Amino acid sequence: MTKYYAIKDSQMPLYGIFCKSRFDRLGLEKKLNKSSFKLHRSYREAALSFSQCEEVYNKNQYIAYTDGSYKNGMCTYGFVILRGFKIVYEFFDRIKGYDCNVAENLAVSHAIAYFREKNIENPIMCVDSQHSIRFFKPNYRNIKFIKIKSHSNDPFNFYVDMMLSYTSGNKEKQYGIFKKKFYDHLRIK
Repeated sequence: MTKYYAIKDSQMPLYGIFCKSRFDRLGLEKKLNKSSFKLHRSYREAALSFSQCEEVYNKNQYIAYTDGSYKNGMCTYGFVILRGFKIVYEFFDRIKGYDCNVAENLAVSHAIAYFREKNIENPIMCVDSQHSIRFFKPNYRNIKFIKIKSHSNDPFNFYVDMMLSYTSGNKEKQYGIFKKKFYDHLRIK
């Protein structure tokens, strides 16, 4: 079975997942600080090592990853809901105007609405916008907000980011291809 290295080296800077044969071929062990990489048994395990939300491993915990963007006069926002490392729900939408903060807030508010509708208690909200956390946290004390560093290889933050990037340009077909590859890599059914 193929093994994978998860690399997080801020000096190079190099982040990513490399199969063992490529890692060896590139001679990365000699180029990197020993604490910046770790060998994992599977791609899924290596990808999860990038997760900034420890609770993603809890089989009973509901977790939302949200994101929003603004480009060419269009707000795109969305979220995914996880439970036990499986995506149980995803949502995205577009609206004309506003700005990036509004898009981020729309994503969080829709995820909160989902949790309320399903009577989910004590969910976790992984957000890459400090503005949204400051806006919502005082009024939703039953939700644990976690600040996720954007574009940091957290697999589910990356998933939502890509979902919005494909759907903002009416590229739903490419999104379907990306989604299948993502699910295949992380062995999600």
